Amino acid sequence: MSNDQHKEVVREFLNALVNDDSAAMRPLVSDTVTWWVPQSAATTFGLGRRLDGWDNVPWFGGEGWKGFKPGSSKVRIHHLLADDDLVSAHYNRESLRLNGDLYDNEYNMLFRFEDGLIVEVWEIVDTAYALSSRG
Repeated sequence: MSNDQHKEVVREFLNALVNDDSAAMRPLVSDTVTWWVPQSAATTFGLGRRLDGWDNVPWFGGEGWKGFKPGSSKVRIHHLLADDDLVSAHYNRESLRLNGDLYDNEYNMLFRFEDGLIVEVWEIVDTAYALSSRG
């Protein structure tokens, strides 16, 4: 795949992710994906720092993160950079919390591809803000 194709997959993935659309994410992600959770989030939420396999990443179709009003999330991409099998996405997730409060947090994720599929994700997020705005 070209750099532009990798970037398009990441755009599709991020939109599906924030909309909790497992069916749209599934064809973009390897069965053996590895997701690296920020250390602070792993500790706070009792997650493994490293989540291996589609079935072991909760937001890929399991319980997910249900702290947002369905249909209220959107992605605002600031930078999307691709180099060979890597894509870095700097973006904000804007949403409404279940209590009606606005959520607008900044993320950076690094995606690695093999054979056109996402095989590894390193998530970086302002977890202090995410926790303080939980409402």
